[in-house]
Amino acid sequence: MLGTPSLSTVELDAVVDDGAEVTLLGKPLRWQRGSGGVRVELPGLPDEQAALVPRISPVSAVSAGQS
Repeated sequence: MLGTPSLSTVELDAVVDDGAEVTLLGKPLRWQRGSGGVRVELPGLPDEQAALVPRISPVSAVSAGQS
């Protein structure tokens, strides 16, 4: 994600299989399928920064979204 999100929930343009794990800096995040991909709940609003990089594992559990 480029930039700092304005909400603590973000939607990623990806398809994630059940059982996958989404983490940020090694900490697990809650996620669920959304209308346009996967909705990820951040632990709070992050400090302003250039980018956030959530990790979805295993790699085989994620594929590109529809957009």
